[in-house]
Amino acid sequence: MAARIKSKAWWPWAKRLVPVLFLALIAYLLWGHVSTFDWREVKVALFRLSPESLMGAGFLALASYLLYGCFDLLGRRFTRHKLGKARTMEVGIISYAFGLSIGSVIGGLALRYRLYSHLGLALADITRVAFFSIMTNWLGYLALAGLAFIWAPVSLPASWKIGRLGMQVFGVTLWGIVLVYLWMCAMAKKRVWTVRGYEITIPHLRMAFLQLLLASTNWLLMAACVFLLLEQRIAFPMVLAALLASAVAGLIARVPAGLGVLETTFFVLLARHIKYSELLAGLVAYRAIYYLIPLAAAATVYLVIEVKAKNRAVGAAQSQ
Repeated sequence: MAARIKSKAWWPWAKRLVPVLFLALIAYLLWGHVSTFDWREVKVALFRLSPESLMGAGFLALASYLLYGCFDLLGRRFTRHKLGKARTMEVGIISYAFGLSIGSVIGGLALRYRLYSHLGLALADITRVAFFSIMTNWLGYLALAGLAFIWAPVSLPASWKIGRLGMQVFGVTLWGIVLVYLWMCAMAKKRVWTVRGYEITIPHLRMAFLQLLLASTNWLLMAACVFLLLEQRIAFPMVLAALLASAVAGLIARVPAGLGVLETTFFVLLARHIKYSELLAGLVAYRAIYYLIPLAAAATVYLVIEVKAKNRAVGAAQSQ
């Protein structure tokens, strides 16, 4: 009994310590790279990016955000709530923009709850849509990451001691999770499960395939955006693998917008194939196009929604 109590007492500290240590490692690795930069070369490389690459990346970013909005649209179909399609996509896109930059809990979940509440959606439906959207995103991630690790397009540093076989085993494990999910969606007789007081509804196989298609395409669009901004100097499968690896690293570090994590992962995995200045210039442009510009647009729309909601509340109070 005493051992059990001790374990419970240490667990919260362990959960806090792992992200801190990982973040410290990221900071150390990042400093090891950027301390050797000639920042004038980075500036020159940034201004050398072609208008075609910038416009193409902007188009891909827009397509990615619209596609992510379809996650909530698919969730609307899954939950059968009555909120309009345009409003549903709007909430999904705004939540995505905030979630990328300030964290999934505050941006992706809390903001989604607030916006849907303003629009009159029931709490149970909001929870189901939010959970469904998260599941959709990571289902596509698991499928693509599994293929990337099985194929192993990126040569890992020798110091990592994982090896090609280790990556392939990890890739097969990820695809095993995807296949188990699809099997459950196809074969489960009981569609509603209760886990610690929360109801989890298992979609049918057709819906699961739509989740897989939408999310995989979205991750491919993100990678294609980086690929263009690196002026296609690195093979697309390698860019995709680096992006997928950075997503997991950012999840562990819990840094808003994955600041430093994205760059470090790309430096470690791809720096031998491209000049540092060109790599950093492409990543800076990617942050501006995929993170900052959409965040500014989403913040503007969000403020408009908040003002309208406040005016409605004032009007309702005055009419009573």
